[in-house]
Amino acid sequence: RAADVATVLECAAFFGVQTDFAGLALDYLADRVDEIGEQAAIQLVYAMCLTGGVATHSRLLRYLFRKIGAGTAWEKHKVRIFQLWLCQQLQFP
Repeated sequence: RAADVATVLECAAFFGVQTDFAGLALDYLADRVDEIGEQAAIQLVYAMCLTGGVATHSRLLRYLFRKIGAGTAWEKHKVRIFQLWLCQQLQFP
């Protein structure tokens, strides 16, 4: 499932685990962007900020940002959404 891959990527990014898995996982998710829910999109954008996936998967990033805020999952993560907004202002294309 895409949500499980998103959770693994978020955990790896949070603990600073640098592997080639992140790029492969983002490639996998780019092919399955329709299966990604709002919660998983929040996790993925956070992971992309920490691992540099923003530079390599900018198209996926645009799709994920469209999913954030589409429902009510963002209300549980207001601080994280603020952090993502701040990162968007500073580093996103």
